[in-house]
This record gives sequence, structure tokens and C-alpha cells, in this order.
Amino acid sequence: MSLAGKALDLVIPARASRELSQSEMDKLLTSYQLAKQALNDFLKAKLTWEEYLEILEMHQINIDSYLNTIDYNLTKIGVI
Repeated sequence: MSLAGKALDLVIPARASRELSQSEMDKLLTSYQLAKQALNDFLKAKLTWEEYLEILEMHQINIDSYLNTIDYNLTKIGVI
């Protein structure tokens, strides 16, 4: 994966995951796996940016926080 692609990766916050039951953790991991597949599809131009964000929203990813993280990551690696 390219450096810019790595800047788009999702990370499961450890703090949030400590308070989850096993079934909630399983659901979270499934959502993140589907989000990772959506990211791969976006990077291969199989999905538009809007479609990718819609999938993240469907899996209850905080889009505002995610976009802030992307901005920070891309700035840190010198892409923007």
C-alpha cells in the first residue's frame, strides 16, 4: 500500500475497545474489516470517495474524526 494509502487506514481506538463485550468487539472487528475492504476498493478506483465514506458511515465510523486524522496524516507525510 502506498504511503498516502496508509494515511487513510482506520485504527481501532484501544480506549474504546476495552469497554466492549465480546459480541460488541466481534461486531466492531467485522465493521473494520469491511471498512478495510472498502478502502482497498477505493484505492483501486472501484469505489468513489463518496461511496467509501457512505460505507464507513454505515459501519458507524465517525467521519469527522476520520477526516481530521486523514488530514493530519497526509500533512505529516508531506502530501498536503
